[in-house]
Amino acid sequence: MKAFTLIALPFLLVNGLAGCADSPPAADAEAVASRGISREDAITTATGDATATYRMTDVSHVTAMRQGEFWVVDVRGADGPGVEYGIAAADGAIRERRTVR
Repeated sequence: MKAFTLIALPFLLVNGLAGCADSPPAADAEAVASRGISREDAITTATGDATATYRMTDVSHVTAMRQGEFWVVDVRGADGPGVEYGIAAADGAIRERRTVR
């Protein structure tokens, strides 16, 4: 019995360790799409709306930060004031906008 254990033990250890080396499956296109819009898309939406709605043609500074289910994008003009947007990360819709001084 001892001889069987000594022979079987290395085999079991090698197979067990080999199973740990497997890489996780690659993400499919649906999983990537379910994460929502990218930071760049949120910035494009916000700057486009700031230009169209507030005629802000002198954008000098843009920050974007993901907070939960929303992208918070702050678009500032060269003179300081700007617009802060809450953009849904799932579909890119503008859910909130407010002017900032």
